[in-house]
Amino acid sequence: MANSEKDAGEMVCPACGSREIVFDEERGEYVCEKCGLVNEEPVIDPGPEWRHFNSDQRQRRSRTGEPAKVRLPDKGLSTIIDRELRDSSGRKNPHMQRLRTWDNRIKASSSRERNFQQAFQELEVLASKLQLPEPAKERAAAIYRKAYEKGIVRGRGIESVLGAAVFAACKETRHPRTAREIAEALNMPDENEILRAYRVLQRKLGLNQRPTEPSDHLPRFASKLNVSEDVEAKAQEIIEKAKEKGITVGKGPAGIAAAALYIACILEGERRTQREIAEVAKVTEVTIRNRYKEICEALGIDLHP
Repeated sequence: MANSEKDAGEMVCPACGSREIVFDEERGEYVCEKCGLVNEEPVIDPGPEWRHFNSDQRQRRSRTGEPAKVRLPDKGLSTIIDRELRDSSGRKNPHMQRLRTWDNRIKASSSRERNFQQAFQELEVLASKLQLPEPAKERAAAIYRKAYEKGIVRGRGIESVLGAAVFAACKETRHPRTAREIAEALNMPDENEILRAYRVLQRKLGLNQRPTEPSDHLPRFASKLNVSEDVEAKAQEIIEKAKEKGITVGKGPAGIAAAALYIACILEGERRTQREIAEVAKVTEVTIRNRYKEICEALGIDLHP
């Protein structure tokens, strides 16, 4: 069976014996240029379907729909009624609005579905504020679903459990965010609620996560501070030497990364204030001062010769 334009040059017209066969994309047919014979052999169209809408109602050229997504309440497997309210014939139908309303109600008929709907809407907003990649969002949704099934959400605010799930997911996917960053994005006054919920998740879900390293925070902090690659490389070198000396043990990784960046900026002549770095790293200026003094003392770095 011929199923691509590449095969056309290998075909022979059964009527005149010509090899001048062309593919008509509009009709999906092979035609002999010499005698005009149309090849009746069926052709498979490998191109995309014309109409496919994702959950945001945006049309895409894709042969199949979107993959199942854990962070959607129904995993994206249910039917979506277009906002334009057109029926199967393409005409606007006033009854479609009522159908759309009932469709939305049915999708959130149980408390579980309503909880997921609210939580995952907040997850989308939170992920946008924190600039999280797709793997981190999907993992956070998966952890939240497990937490709900284990009854961890009951008696606790959705925000605190969701924040803890995001905190855990960011650690696993190597895109760490501090508890303070997550709390600020959720408009929560205290990040300790997130940390308490995170400890519960660790205990009841058996999350076995490696500790976050200062190096995991470094690229993001450097990007936000708009420093050169030389500064980032120098900060990475300082972090590695500090680890060898054992002075990073028991210290917050974000604070170590911030202090290493502060030292590297001075050494490379791209000065940034402690306040600028503290705002980016979501740590206090006191933390940066304490960490950079410890690092300088241990590594014999003199910032003020």
